[in-house]
Amino acid sequence: MKNRLSSLLIPILISCIFNFTFICYAQDSSESNLSGEEDFKKLKDSYLENNRYSEFVDYLKEKRDTNPAWVSYYIALARHQQLQYLEESQEWQEYFDKGEEYRQELIKEVLNAINLTQEKDPLFVYAKSLLWEFHRDMQVEEEKDYLLGLLSTVRKYSDAGDIDISVIKYVADKLNNYGERTNSLKIYNIYLGKLVSSLKEDRDSKLISLAKQLSYRDGQICNPFFAEEVFKKLKEISPDLTLDEETQYLRAYNLEKIKQYSGSYPQYQVLVENYPRSAYCSEALFKMGLMCAYILGDIPTAVDYLNELIERFPLSPNIIAAFYQLGLISQYQGDISKAQEYYKRLLDNSAKLSCCEDYIRNVQDRLKEIEEKQPLEFNLKSFMDFSMKEAKGIAWSNNVDINVQAFRLVPQQVVRVSSVALPEESGCFQINLEYLWAGDLGNAHPGNNDDSFSTHYTSPTTKVIMLVVITPTGILGHSLVFLDVNY
Repeated sequence: MKNRLSSLLIPILISCIFNFTFICYAQDSSESNLSGEEDFKKLKDSYLENNRYSEFVDYLKEKRDTNPAWVSYYIALARHQQLQYLEESQEWQEYFDKGEEYRQELIKEVLNAINLTQEKDPLFVYAKSLLWEFHRDMQVEEEKDYLLGLLSTVRKYSDAGDIDISVIKYVADKLNNYGERTNSLKIYNIYLGKLVSSLKEDRDSKLISLAKQLSYRDGQICNPFFAEEVFKKLKEISPDLTLDEETQYLRAYNLEKIKQYSGSYPQYQVLVENYPRSAYCSEALFKMGLMCAYILGDIPTAVDYLNELIERFPLSPNIIAAFYQLGLISQYQGDISKAQEYYKRLLDNSAKLSCCEDYIRNVQDRLKEIEEKQPLEFNLKSFMDFSMKEAKGIAWSNNVDINVQAFRLVPQQVVRVSSVALPEESGCFQINLEYLWAGDLGNAHPGNNDDSFSTHYTSPTTKVIMLVVITPTGILGHSLVFLDVNY
């Protein structure tokens, strides 16, 4: 009986303690008169982390006279987050019963915050940003006007003296989160210029630290496009600066993962030249070889890099991959004896590693084609034709892209691969697309109608996935992505 009574009383006691603590905090905030932004942030967090949106709004309304502009802004912010929460949690009853009321209150309060502040005030910028975010979420045509208004507001704010530059970065982050890459980079560059001007000591090290924080990382908050802007600014203000090995690799890798291959390639070159004994050299030489072959259309240089990898480094999965690529290029060029030589070297050396099943299967397919005097597999040949001939050395189209869940994998880890294809509009007719997947597809065998697939790999090395997208009128575009599989 005692145990049952205890099990009933303990949750009630915990709830009472929590509510008492919460009320005391609210009272403390009240006594502080909510004088500054930090007071509002702390109060917001204490309510909203438990989804107590309406309670927060009611409390703020009681304190409106304390700081009217900030109160209005946080009421609007609470309603905005509440609408997002109701939609994400699918609480449709409240969403449809109260949604319009919340939206009207949001607009009223955010406009009030704007009217109570000046363009030089951080709150004015925050409110303008919230107004745009709301209309962007609503997907209305007026959103473009609010976006232009926000961009103008940030520029005017940045021209004022003695400003908080974190406000500029706040807007840039919001734009980036909503996929406004071009506009976010414009605002990030304004922020970067202000930041550089404000740094008096250790400027280079602080900018390097910022670039590292922003560079691409799987599954983490980052901004690789802005990271490269920071690297560019660093080079501009310190042209003689040599990045250390890790940072140089990070810059090349960051550019690779945002598929700016024409920028990644020379950064990998710098890495190999400055740090010839680097642990990253094997990976860099392999990727440089493939970038030359399939992006720049420079086959002789591609062959040189892959052969340099084989000659300079001890046997590894990357060297097995280099044998395969050299054989593939030779087979494509019609030099069958050389292709067979590379494939034989792959098979002989793979026996010493016992972790190259993916490449052994690929080689067996290629040797079967040679034995039966058949052309290269259609999808693979289509990609090589387009990248090495039709699109040789030209900028890649934005019409086709490949997305992956993660770029760094361990063997047997399942990864989802999907395409992004943007054909021109054709009125009311749906365009039928064909997806010619090729390269290192792991255990997957996607068909020409599959715009996505899941796969995994057994061999620990750099993989390359290739894609050509076909429309009824011809080739829409092609894309390529590197995956790094390591233990």
